[in-house]
Amino acid sequence: MQAADLVLLDTCVLMNNPDIIIRVNEKGGTVFITNTVLDELDYNKAGEEEPNRNARTFLKEIQERGIKRLANTDALTALSGDVLSYSAYKDVKVNIIHRTVFRPSSNNDSKIIEIADAYSLILISADRGMVVRATAAGINSYYWHGLDIQRFPTERKGRIFSHHSGAAVKRHPITPFRLSTEPIPQKADALTTSGLPTDGDQVVTPNGKVVVLRKSIAAGGEGHIFLTDESSVVCKIYKKESLTELKRDKIKLMLTRQVDIRGIAWPIDYVMNKSGDFVGYVMPKAHGVPLQPTIFVKPHFEKCLPNWTRRDLAVVCLKFLEYMQTLHAANILVGDINPLNILINKDSDDVWFVDTDSFQIENYPCPVGTVNFTAPEIQGQKYTSFLRTKEHELFAVATMLFMILLPGKPPYSQQGGGTPGENIRNMRFPYPFHNDEANVQHRGENLPSGPYRFIWSHLSWGLKEAFHETFRNNKRVSLERWMDLLGKYKFSIESQYLSDKLFPIEAKVIDGVEASCGKCGSVFTLQKQQAEYLESHGKRPWCSKCVKQNTLERLARQAQDARQAKIDGAQSPRPNRPSVGKLHLPPRATGVPPQTPAPPSSDTGAWAGGAVFVGLTAAGYAFGGPLGGLGVAAVLGILAAAAARGE
Repeated sequence: MQAADLVLLDTCVLMNNPDIIIRVNEKGGTVFITNTVLDELDYNKAGEEEPNRNARTFLKEIQERGIKRLANTDALTALSGDVLSYSAYKDVKVNIIHRTVFRPSSNNDSKIIEIADAYSLILISADRGMVVRATAAGINSYYWHGLDIQRFPTERKGRIFSHHSGAAVKRHPITPFRLSTEPIPQKADALTTSGLPTDGDQVVTPNGKVVVLRKSIAAGGEGHIFLTDESSVVCKIYKKESLTELKRDKIKLMLTRQVDIRGIAWPIDYVMNKSGDFVGYVMPKAHGVPLQPTIFVKPHFEKCLPNWTRRDLAVVCLKFLEYMQTLHAANILVGDINPLNILINKDSDDVWFVDTDSFQIENYPCPVGTVNFTAPEIQGQKYTSFLRTKEHELFAVATMLFMILLPGKPPYSQQGGGTPGENIRNMRFPYPFHNDEANVQHRGENLPSGPYRFIWSHLSWGLKEAFHETFRNNKRVSLERWMDLLGKYKFSIESQYLSDKLFPIEAKVIDGVEASCGKCGSVFTLQKQQAEYLESHGKRPWCSKCVKQNTLERLARQAQDARQAKIDGAQSPRPNRPSVGKLHLPPRATGVPPQTPAPPSSDTGAWAGGAVFVGLTAAGYAFGGPLGGLGVAAVLGILAAAAARGE
């Protein structure tokens, strides 16, 4: 390698400011990109935002200057199967590494990291999560804040850029556990013990290391978690009824593998009391708070993580999938995937898995689970009576991803319908989806109230398709495909193609144009097709706020009329019961007939806010917020009637 630094630029950096190439060159660095970066730039070149314009500018420069193939650069030689070429951007040479065959299950981020690793390149990215993953793989990587290159760290030990967080050691793959088909019998035989340690007591590992229990910080169904005299380690002491031979043997089996991954609280060693009795195990101290009381509860979410955006949710999903990939590669199934066993921090890339002693390994089943995360084919079964498969787990994975992206909302939650278990078994997924190519269309029925229909609208088409495959068609989506879809989703958010709002209040508008509300005069975005239709019929659109207010007022009038009619009916004299042989007609009611709602004024025009049009014509959405307890179908009927009347 030459003295100059070999720098690999990520896509997001070039979309932010392609002139970084000039700055790297001025600092003596040699610029590299990959064919994957070119593909992402091409994918994101459409649009009028600055990142789109930067992508077009860079690609135009490369095209005009041409791409020439070479056998090697001054600093490296192409590896087997790779192709090296070069072009230029503003007279600065840009080397291109083209690779077509990558490691199995690689998404775009993984492909770029793979190239950086293979050629010992310095990776610069504006994606913090990508930098963390690259650093963990032993790659010299740098997180770019969007600042000028002149403000980057100066040379250190002959290098232009410093490590992101110090050198990392590449981990060896975990030796997979063997696969089993039959669960081990769940023995309830309790282990004998002379006593259970508590605050201030000592426990000892098999190699004689003494661990001091400081303070109990958590308690569950099986035991207590204690701080120890080692700040980075905690200890789980089982309750007496949970101390069984089965539990001890499973912990010992887990200890045959060193899962030393930050973010997975895997057992480090088992511990004994002063009499030598097995009482629990030590593990890394996890950091964070469970998903359940944080992002799954909107008020707490907004209070605890006020700076989070939808991008952070995508990062959490990707980190979750990264851990799942690692565990599945070792034939480890989480089993009890639920929001209480996943911890998050303010840094969305800092995610932890806890309660790992319930994971399924070999013939030890995961003994617990929850209905929402249980696949339809195993609903109602006793968890200890069978071994879960990766197919079962993929259903739970999809459920967790859905509940992160639609914070706290289970995929089968809906207005009406049966119990969660019934809805899962019958695949009653309420969210709409339209796929012209596959000739599949679901309008969506019984959507839950609140912002979830709008969140669904703003998800990428690929994510909606994958969720529909899982929850309506019972086809499982691989971890690799989920990672690819979520990586693209995150990139689309960063590129401002998709909304970054956590709880949008309107549906997504495709091919939107600005329109003036015919009622309040506010300017809003309306789908171009609908705007043209209204103009051709001499009508004016309404914004979604006015449409919603009009709908609520109409529903309120109808409810009032219904109450008045009930009162009038109660005030009317009851008809006499007809006697045998002689018919008595009931007297005419004397109450005041219900009032007919006043017709709207002639200047209201047509209602067609962007959210409403998309909801009724493209995706079948209804309005969010309180709707008087009416179901979606009823609301759609009311709105359709209003449209026919020109309201």
